[in-house]
Amino acid sequence: MSYDTLSRHAARLVNRRWFTLAVAALILANALSLGLQTYPGIVDAVGGALSRLDGIFLAIFVVELVIRLVAYGRRPARFFGNGWNLFDFIVVAAAFVPAFGPGATVLRVIRVLRVARIISVLPELRVVLRGMVRATVPIGAVAFLLLVIFYAYAMVGWALFRHENPDEWGNVGESMLTLFEVLTLEDWVDILDRGMAIHPWSWVFFISFVLLTAFVVINIVIAVIITSVEDARRDDPTILGSVGARGAQQQEIAQRIAELRASLDQLEKAAAPRRIQGIMGRE
Repeated sequence: MSYDTLSRHAARLVNRRWFTLAVAALILANALSLGLQTYPGIVDAVGGALSRLDGIFLAIFVVELVIRLVAYGRRPARFFGNGWNLFDFIVVAAAFVPAFGPGATVLRVIRVLRVARIISVLPELRVVLRGMVRATVPIGAVAFLLLVIFYAYAMVGWALFRHENPDEWGNVGESMLTLFEVLTLEDWVDILDRGMAIHPWSWVFFISFVLLTAFVVINIVIAVIITSVEDARRDDPTILGSVGARGAQQQEIAQRIAELRASLDQLEKAAAPRRIQGIMGRE
């Protein structure tokens, strides 16, 4: 079997949906085994088995990376041109660095990063992450608006409650922390009751803050993220494929075109002598 044929088979395998789901399942199983290693009782009972299982997972991930690399054919550099592929390669290859001993903290962190590979394997998660990155700029503007609202309300709260309740409203910093607790809606009713004990009409202050931040600004943030994720989904032509699927498909099409051209060249060479004989016979 030639390397080109092997590459085509690898590309077909990588583009299979079941292959992507199988790799994702293995990553989640590896995450489960890593989580079990945090329990001393389980480590004492089956620690050796968990270590051997981790080695099996590592071997499977190495084979998976080799298959994905072969899928790029005679252009393996394109594999490393994809940021997610490079991340997967570093996370898996780091386990073979001699400087990282079996008990090294760095190696343990790298093992945990294997769980993050679930993002690179599943296109849907990549789209969500890309959408969140796109939403960074508009969310930054909303965050600045939220900071202005916090500061304004903190100054008002400091002016209203600083003398009677200095622990929560003693300065602008403590006032903003108190407002953050109100924003999370965690025991904010108790803060409201203490405020109303000082000023009976202070409910206007707290309820307007909750309505403006928890219900309006936060919903704006959610809307921005949803819109960015939808835009990222529309712009990603490989949402139904795997990482590098488009490149692998293009490579397979190019190889088929090359094979068809070679077949046509052979037919033309075979037909040329017959044409000459026909011309000479007519003469």
